[in-house]
Amino acid sequence: MTNAPRPVPLKLNDADIVRIIRKPADERTGAEVLRLIRFYGYSEPGLDQLVAAETKHRKSAPLSSDTTIMARAVSEARNRQETRVHIRGSFLNKGDAVEPGTPSILPPLVTRNAQADRLDLAQWIVADDNPLTSRVIVNRVWQQYFGRGLVATDDDFGTQGERPSHPELLDWLATRFRQDNWSLKKLHKLIVMSATYRQSSHSRPELLQHDPYNTLLARQNCLRVEAEIVRDLALSVSGLLNPKIGGPSVRPPQPADFAALGFQGNVKWSVSEGRDRYRRGLYTFFQRTVPYPMLVDFDVADSNTSCTKRERSTSPLQALTLWNDPVFVECAQALGRRIVTESPSSETTDRLRFALRLTMSREAQPAELKTLVEYVEKQTNRFQSDFVTAKLLAGDGELPGHTTDTELAVWVSVARLLINLDEFITRE
Repeated sequence: MTNAPRPVPLKLNDADIVRIIRKPADERTGAEVLRLIRFYGYSEPGLDQLVAAETKHRKSAPLSSDTTIMARAVSEARNRQETRVHIRGSFLNKGDAVEPGTPSILPPLVTRNAQADRLDLAQWIVADDNPLTSRVIVNRVWQQYFGRGLVATDDDFGTQGERPSHPELLDWLATRFRQDNWSLKKLHKLIVMSATYRQSSHSRPELLQHDPYNTLLARQNCLRVEAEIVRDLALSVSGLLNPKIGGPSVRPPQPADFAALGFQGNVKWSVSEGRDRYRRGLYTFFQRTVPYPMLVDFDVADSNTSCTKRERSTSPLQALTLWNDPVFVECAQALGRRIVTESPSSETTDRLRFALRLTMSREAQPAELKTLVEYVEKQTNRFQSDFVTAKLLAGDGELPGHTTDTELAVWVSVARLLINLDEFITRE
């Protein structure tokens, strides 16, 4: 039962409460509403739980007062030890004493106190007269969209690195990035809406002759998506993807003999239950000694070392993973069910057109539609004479509508075929 609010007489020093009361209810902030609730002692079961959760969360906040920061800075200053050059790298042969500073070829480090500290370094990194930081960030983002940065040596902007292919563009993007308060969201939007990014990746003989590496960006580059996104694509088209953001790492299914690869059986992989099973690849738990094999097959970065650019390889293991990995088999089964249940009609051509729009985001071409129709007929004949295989491929779930195991198995086969196409994991 809801308890009636208990009015509390206002005191002379309750000016802030008076201000909140006079403020229109729809304009009060969450903090102001919470203060009124506590002031009047309002009680309601559901509301009490929310207030208790908020109080518990607020108590766990880290200390961030100016006093704490100043005390920590003083402590660091007292504990700062003298640093000397080690002659020929030997800590036993010490040379001249050195102070915090920056290379002379870069803008000087401005200090607030007698000796530079980490705050001075942080302000120097993002200072307007230090363009290097914004250039590097912009170049990394550009590299993600085009496979190659405006500076090809993304980890070396020094004299040993390559010169930018478009220096004016690099400087303009870096300046714009700083003017937009270092907003990565605005930078991404700026690049993907540009005419350069929206070009076709179709190549022409004259382009290959004059610019084989597409340095001048006369076309878009054809790139296979990153390892995590390969799995995300399959989960997305199958309708299984859990778009939840944040939270602890998860352990999706993987080959049964995975644990045998660990040292003395130290790998214990308990598959996540429920919707966690279908979280994005970004949240997959990384076992340092035996990393998730599907991600390794598609060139995931090693989390133990720094990586500025992922390599893209092509190997038979990638095709075998898309065909046999438990995750992709489950996605194919779910996609097959989705084709059967969501297609506008039960006609083979309509289902094939729907499947291609779903997986490739385009309409089916007449030639490939003809090939796929022949494939459906071949698979139908196969499963009509092999009911056991049809039942195994269709899966254990309930059959949609009046669909038989044989019919569902055919469309699961079509789903597996589409997921295994190069176009499915390639960004044009």
